Amino acid sequence: MNDRQLKLYMRVVERGSFSRVARDDFVSAQSVAQQVDRLEREVGVKLLRRGSRGVQPTEAGRILYDGARRIDRELSDLLARCRSVETPGAEPLRIGSSERSYSLGLFSRFVPDFLRAHPDVDIEYEQVGEDPVADLRAGVYDVVESIAPFDPEGLARSGVSFEPLLDARRCCVVSPRNPIARLDAVEPQDLRGMTVCVFDLKWTERLRHYLDERCPGLEYRVLPRSEARFNEMLADVDNLAVIVPEQISSRYPQMIAVPLDVDMACTYGLLFLEANRERLASLLAAARVEFGR
Repeated sequence: MNDRQLKLYMRVVERGSFSRVARDDFVSAQSVAQQVDRLEREVGVKLLRRGSRGVQPTEAGRILYDGARRIDRELSDLLARCRSVETPGAEPLRIGSSERSYSLGLFSRFVPDFLRAHPDVDIEYEQVGEDPVADLRAGVYDVVESIAPFDPEGLARSGVSFEPLLDARRCCVVSPRNPIARLDAVEPQDLRGMTVCVFDLKWTERLRHYLDERCPGLEYRVLPRSEARFNEMLADVDNLAVIVPEQISSRYPQMIAVPLDVDMACTYGLLFLEANRERLASLLAAARVEFGR
């Protein structure tokens, strides 16, 4: 097992598909699958469940994914501390990231390569709070991962910019016994009679407005972020449909992910103060290269 294998495995889990990772890397899906097969043989357990709608981690696979993300972040922190000894005058670059399940782990995709190219940069990770924009303005961190702002013009007027990196389709995660679990995709009207679960994020209101225009009268349940890991609870409830970005649907291994056919992507990227754009130029460039923007 090596670092490249783990990083590839993490991306397969996040993307939910061998073919999507293969397209990102300009290789064949078979090549990606073979590398994951080799990792499974080394670990000695099944890590992924293959299906017609992609792949999802097994319980052991989820443990490996969570641990690999934690190790990747700790390694970045360790390298940054080592570099700071050699360059004690280096100004730290504070990154707002999160270990919560709704995080896509954007920084883990490009920060290690960025540090190898810029050994003089001292990275410091800060836990994202309930109001990332306020923390950004207060100087808690210099850049933070985020969903695209619901009011980009208003945010820009306040001096905050957004760098889009990843466009994610939305999907519904449902119990295997839910009738829509057998569908290839669902439209808003297919959710009638169900409780539609969304998280208490600012950007949720835009999604609800979109759904209500196309299917008035849907019943909603707003979930606090602390309920983001609730596989066991939801897998036993047949009339719930949780709307999440496609890339994190694999974090609900006991449920079925069905694409939601809506013309409304969920864009993830980085928020930062426009005044810091020049200082962050190299980091933003590394992110664009990684995500092909």
